[in-house]
Amino acid sequence: MKSESRDITVRGVRIRATAHGTEDRPALVLIHGFLVNAAEWDDVVGELAQDHYVIVPDLPGFGDSEK
Repeated sequence: MKSESRDITVRGVRIRATAHGTEDRPALVLIHGFLVNAAEWDDVVGELAQDHYVIVPDLPGFGDSEK
C-alpha cells in the first residue's frame, strides 16, 4: 500500500496529513476525535485503502501538526 505524508498550511497553521492508496479511487477523509491523533485510524486504514484514497490528517494541536 502506498502512503505519503505531507505538511499543508491552513489559515497559517501547519497540518500533517497522510494519504494512503491511489488517487484514482474515491476519497475518504478520516477525522480523529478529541485527545487522540491520526494514529487512532491505524488499525483500519490499510483495509479502507484497498478501495479508497484515504486521507488522515492530524488536527491542529494534535499529533504531528502544529500546536
